[in-house]
Amino acid sequence: MKIREIITLLSSNPLFQNDQSYFTKLVNSSNNSNNKRSDGDDSNNPHLKSPKNFISINNQSSEIYYFSVSTSKLFIIKVESTLDNTIGAIKFQELKINVNFEVYKIELNENSRYLAIVGQVNCMIVDLSPSITNQYFSGKVIFDEPESKTLGYDTLLTRSFILDKFFQLSQMSCIIKQVEWHPQSNIHLLILYSNNLLKMYNIQNENDHCEQNINLESLHTWSSLNLIKTNNVKQQKHDKERFVSFCFGANINFWTRFTVFLITDNGDVYNLCPIIPNGCLVESSFYKQFQKHIIRQKEQQQQHSGGNEYSKSYFDYQFKWLMAVTINNVIVEIENSDWIKFSLPLQSSAFSPPLLQGPVFQTSNNLINSSSAAGLASTTSKTLALTSSNNNSSSTSDKNQPIRIQCISPMTSAAEQYKQQNNNSSSSNLPLTPFILIILLKSGECIVCVSCQDTIPMWSTIENNSGIYFEQDTSFPRFLDLIHYETLDLELTSTSTTTKSKPNYLLYSYPSMKFDQFTNSLLFFHNSGVQIAKFPWISQLFQQINPNLIQKKQKEQQQEEEEEQQDLEFENTNLISIVQQPPNNSIIPIVGIDVFSNIKIGTYLIIVPNTFNIIIFDMDGLCLTTDSFDDSVYNNNSSNNNNDNNNDSTNDNNNESTLLPLQQIISPLKNYISNPPPTIPRITLPHGNLKAIDFLKTLVEVKSKVFNAVSYSSQLEFDLQARIKGLELLRKEQLDTLTKVQLYINNIKHNQTLLNNKLTYVWDKQEVSSEQMNSLYQIENEGTPLSINEIDLKKSLKQMNSQISIYSEKINQISKDLELEDDNNNNNNQGSTEDIPMENQKEIKNLLDYQDTRIDDILNKVEKLIKSVQITK
Repeated sequence: MKIREIITLLSSNPLFQNDQSYFTKLVNSSNNSNNKRSDGDDSNNPHLKSPKNFISINNQSSEIYYFSVSTSKLFIIKVESTLDNTIGAIKFQELKINVNFEVYKIELNENSRYLAIVGQVNCMIVDLSPSITNQYFSGKVIFDEPESKTLGYDTLLTRSFILDKFFQLSQMSCIIKQVEWHPQSNIHLLILYSNNLLKMYNIQNENDHCEQNINLESLHTWSSLNLIKTNNVKQQKHDKERFVSFCFGANINFWTRFTVFLITDNGDVYNLCPIIPNGCLVESSFYKQFQKHIIRQKEQQQQHSGGNEYSKSYFDYQFKWLMAVTINNVIVEIENSDWIKFSLPLQSSAFSPPLLQGPVFQTSNNLINSSSAAGLASTTSKTLALTSSNNNSSSTSDKNQPIRIQCISPMTSAAEQYKQQNNNSSSSNLPLTPFILIILLKSGECIVCVSCQDTIPMWSTIENNSGIYFEQDTSFPRFLDLIHYETLDLELTSTSTTTKSKPNYLLYSYPSMKFDQFTNSLLFFHNSGVQIAKFPWISQLFQQINPNLIQKKQKEQQQEEEEEQQDLEFENTNLISIVQQPPNNSIIPIVGIDVFSNIKIGTYLIIVPNTFNIIIFDMDGLCLTTDSFDDSVYNNNSSNNNNDNNNDSTNDNNNESTLLPLQQIISPLKNYISNPPPTIPRITLPHGNLKAIDFLKTLVEVKSKVFNAVSYSSQLEFDLQARIKGLELLRKEQLDTLTKVQLYINNIKHNQTLLNNKLTYVWDKQEVSSEQMNSLYQIENEGTPLSINEIDLKKSLKQMNSQISIYSEKINQISKDLELEDDNNNNNNQGSTEDIPMENQKEIKNLLDYQDTRIDDILNKVEKLIKSVQITK
């Protein structure tokens, strides 16, 4: 699949074309309004500069959800591929919802069942149930363009609801600061409001069901430097901190996965632990490890502190909490593994709310002392100057104000290997995995912090009714230690960081970031383009913390390297700019970014600027082909025809694609090519008297240079021949593996099509059974009594309906596993010559046979039920 084909087909989509014309009119109107107004209205609407993201991708079904700003409508775009690994068709359809507010972000949850549409005041949830997704692209075709392979379908009605509508009506001055889906649950999301309220909602039980309501102003705070204190809102109202962003802890260690990090407007970082969604699932092996970990920590602490009573009560409280969240919960088997539910304690009075720990990190101190701070990186971090918050330096402090916080932990190969080997083990030696906490400022600087320890739970435990709290034991540190590793500079230009007033929220955005789990990279998007950050040094840090997990060969290599080099130098963070600002330094924010991954088509980074000229970055081939930003829309004197001509000229210039520097691919002949011998100069002999000694000296110099050139060419020729022989051997082995893998892929595709056909047949039978159930309900509501056979049929139909829904979810998981296996096969074709193990082939075959038998049994039951329905009629 050629990337230019994807760009052409997606760019020609009428959805993006309509938004391009809308943006052209928007810029013309904004230019006219800017000529009539002053530049002093920036602070009236600061929320208009919040980051935007109007796309969200479901990679399981290759579906792109896109919110059109020009029409305030939600669309779904599906990219279908053919057997020749080309695009067969691009289909789009409108999902009918009523959106009457400005949208800033749309985001799918982990299983793509619910879609959150977030604004500054409202948060809408769209229910993408299987009954809705099965109706995608099955209606009337209203748009057909064979040249661009684009098909448009009629509008599809969906179910949606506004989250916590009554709270928004009661709090008119309160706006939404951030909304995120909880990574431990598919039905929970967390919302941070501007009045320092942190709410967790369960969208499955009730529309407005707020499961946890945390008032960050009333929580007791444990400082890492002082004793426990109480936030007195009345006395400290003038100096009250405002929380601007939050993030969830990475899914690692024991307590980090149940932690929420928060950051205030002055750069202080806090954390809450534990915070769990009600009914989240964890592996039973992890639960057993968790119990042994608490007991082991208690024993070690008692040996260290000499039997301190507070330490004993502290760990007893942890164990009591762990028992309370798992009480009356049986073990559930899902996908051949045991899981257990973590639920909120039934008696909330028995457990106090968690303490607000912090500040565990202060951005202002690290900005001032960044030059003297001792980080882990060997390179020097960029020093930033943070002035005092007086009237003269308000603009400077505003630039250093944090805008987003993100916690990531790219899983290393050693940790994955340990997890696979000890999946069913009950050992308490869970490897300690470091995590990275990134603080993004408005100015474009990113403060990278690293922690090499697990977070620590703390509760506001009350000793008696008089309100006397336990004194925190300061004999040993019990707070999170964050180390300032480095400071990244996104190099935002002065024009992209100015705060000029804009009449529309599309024309300016603060920088933001998004973590991609598939590529383990952090995506920065802002007014000057897009940048990708990689953190290779976290793998080195993990190996230093857990040396026992490294294999023997790796240990021997590390010992040899340590003997050669005693001081360990960590690698630097790789920050790569893939989309740069136009030459005229115009402000063009990114309003949509996500990763599209398909087995046949490939993996691409889809970027949508506010000009709606789509940009696509090839993540597989490391090749960037873009439609560059359209500068003609900023020309005040140009008409619509001139804009079209300028767009054509820019599209012609886009044929010269900019390539990403392939610095990671190193040739074995680089040393010879980069360091050639000096060229042999031209021999010049003086006229007149020529002495023999001068001639001999010149001859010796030329001879030595010729000898160096000959030896260089001979060595290069020898290495080239050896390289060619090695490539020929690799080519033969790869051709053999390619033929075998192609057979495996064809078999998997054939089995997948059979499964899809059987699934559609089952869904058709389910619709018939649902219609029969509806008719039975109508008869029951009318007052006609049901017979005994009809009552039994009603119960059996309900059971079949639940079994079919469970079966459909398992089918989706099987297709996902097949796609992942197909993707792994493609990756093995590029960099590996090993065959697919016979064990995996047998497992795939056994799984397919098992699912076939399950389908046949269900079909037989459905047919029997249909016959029984006919008999009762």
